[in-house]
Amino acid sequence: MKKKKLIIALIKDDLINYRLVEGLSDMGIEASSYFLYLNRSILKLMGFKKKDRTDELYEHYRLLAENVLDLNLSMSHAPLNSLAERIYLEISQYPKSEKTA
Repeated sequence: MKKKKLIIALIKDDLINYRLVEGLSDMGIEASSYFLYLNRSILKLMGFKKKDRTDELYEHYRLLAENVLDLNLSMSHAPLNSLAERIYLEISQYPKSEKTA
């Protein structure tokens, strides 16, 4: 259970970073070099082997993360928590290679 909480916390951090970098970009500031790319670590922690971490999986994660731009976080971070959990659940449904002994 601790691992799941860690992964969800990392997803939240990734969402906050995504929102910040996109917000700066909207203001005309080139900030793409400040993306943390936590999605790599997140997927690895979720048990995805390198061969399973396809462009399609990363794109799906990005499309889910993009929803953070529509959230109103001025009153509460509850929508952020909800989105992070949704991303965790959706990504955990992706097929993974069988573990070998």
